[in-house]
Amino acid sequence: MSEPLRVLVWQWGRRGAGPRFAAELAAGLAGLPDTVALLSLSRQAELLTTASAPVCDLPVDTYAGAVGFLWRLATLRLRMPMLARRLRALRPDVAICAMPGPIDQLMASALFRLGVPFLVMVHDASSHPGDWLPAQRTLQRLQIRQAAGVIALSEHVAAQLRESGQMGARRLILASHPPFAFGPRPKPPRAHGGPLRLLFFGRLLPYKGLDLFADALRRLGPREDIEVRIAGLGPESHELSALR
Repeated sequence: MSEPLRVLVWQWGRRGAGPRFAAELAAGLAGLPDTVALLSLSRQAELLTTASAPVCDLPVDTYAGAVGFLWRLATLRLRMPMLARRLRALRPDVAICAMPGPIDQLMASALFRLGVPFLVMVHDASSHPGDWLPAQRTLQRLQIRQAAGVIALSEHVAAQLRESGQMGARRLILASHPPFAFGPRPKPPRAHGGPLRLLFFGRLLPYKGLDLFADALRRLGPREDIEVRIAGLGPESHELSALR
C-alpha cells in the first residue's frame, strides 16, 4: 500500500484573504483520498486569533511592521536552516504557495534544500492599482522561475502568463477560485420581504468596473424594488459621482 501524498500549503500574510485562502485550500486537499494536507501560516496571522482558527502545522514568525519586514529580509539566510529542519520533520512531498508574499524566498530556499518541489498560485499576473508593495510582481516572477509549476485562477491570468514568457517549460495548471466557507449558506434573495439589495464593496478604483456598474444601473432606471450600497476606499472619480 502506497504512502499518502503529503502536500504543504503556505501563505505568510497577516491580514486579508491570503491566510484564509490557504486554510481553505488545505482543508479541500485534506478531503481528497490518499492525501495529507499540511498548513503553514504566519504566527502573526489574524486568522489564528479567531474562534475558527485552523490547525497550523508550521507556524512561522514573520513581521509586524516595516522595521520587522526589513529585519526578516536581512536574516533570511540565517533562518533558512532552522526552517528546513522543521520542514524535514513534516516530510512534505510537494508544497503550494497559496498566494505569493514578500518573504516567500525563505520557504523556497528551504524547500530547494530538501529537494521538495513547489507550485505557486498566481492570482494576478500583472500589477494593478492597489498593490501595496512596488516589488511585489518582481518577487512573484522570481518565485515562478523557482517553481516546478504554476496554478492560474482564471483563463485571463493564464493567457497573461503565457504571453509574458515567464512560464518556460513549467507546467501551467488552470484552476478556479472557489467561494470561501464563511458558515451556513445565506437565505435566498428577498427572503426578508423587502427590496433586492445589491452590495459593492472593496477598492473603489476604476479597474473594478465601476463604470460598468453605473451603466447597468442607468439601464435599469429608477427602481423601488432594488437598493444599492457601495462601500470602500478610493479617490473621487466620475464613476463614483455617477453612482451617487
